[in-house]
Amino acid sequence: MPEQFARAAFALEVGETSEVVYVVSEGYVGYHIIQRLPVESSYVEKNLDTLRVNYMASKFYEEAYAGISDMTVEYTDNYNKI
Repeated sequence: MPEQFARAAFALEVGETSEVVYVVSEGYVGYHIIQRLPVESSYVEKNLDTLRVNYMASKFYEEAYAGISDMTVEYTDNYNKI
């Protein structure tokens, strides 16, 4: 979790919504508005599918960005033919 996002998220009380949070981290730039929701077992049970999808998406992007950061771009003579 990028530091700017974490600071904003963990400073919120339950039910509070943040101002716009500008996040810059390796390979990512974005704007976020964060609302802190209660973490109660009934909430988790009711929203488990959405939470699971969001968690899996974040893990996918984390792995994708890690793989992309190891790649290099190589331009060949064919580049100008595109």
